[in-house]
Amino acid sequence: MGDACDCCCNVIWFIFGGFEMCIIWCITGAILCCTICGIPIGLQCFKIGCFALCPFGKDIVHKDDSLSCCNCFLNIIWILTGGLFLCIMEGFIGVIYCITICGIPFGLQHFKLARLALMPFGAVVVEKDALANAGGVIVQPPPVVVVQQGYTPPAQPYTPPPAYQ
Repeated sequence: MGDACDCCCNVIWFIFGGFEMCIIWCITGAILCCTICGIPIGLQCFKIGCFALCPFGKDIVHKDDSLSCCNCFLNIIWILTGGLFLCIMEGFIGVIYCITICGIPFGLQHFKLARLALMPFGAVVVEKDALANAGGVIVQPPPVVVVQQGYTPPAQPYTPPPAYQ
């Protein structure tokens, strides 16, 4: 879809339920962030809430470290404490929307939300343009090094080149 179509669909999505979904996810995230143990899960609720506000023109990509031990553990906890229910609910709503021809784009967005609601840890929401420019691969930018005025880096020890034999 083009940018104008994505914008129009986001407006329709926002009016017919996107705003309410965003508010529900953000309230849930705020409640979870009140506890120390719930902060990681609450932050994921905020991520899902922002995605639920305007999902057209965005896609979900799993980072390279999405299979790390911490992310897998948190995804398992998430699935056991309600993520599976949320995924099934979003999938069911997506199927209902896909019954009508006009609802198919909205049903596909519910399927994206279902995928994000199942395993949010290690997932990143990106613009589709950024995904196309990266060739489907999310590249981490190089670290930024800030050098203050008057700073001189330490001298590197001299190592002679290896002798040829």
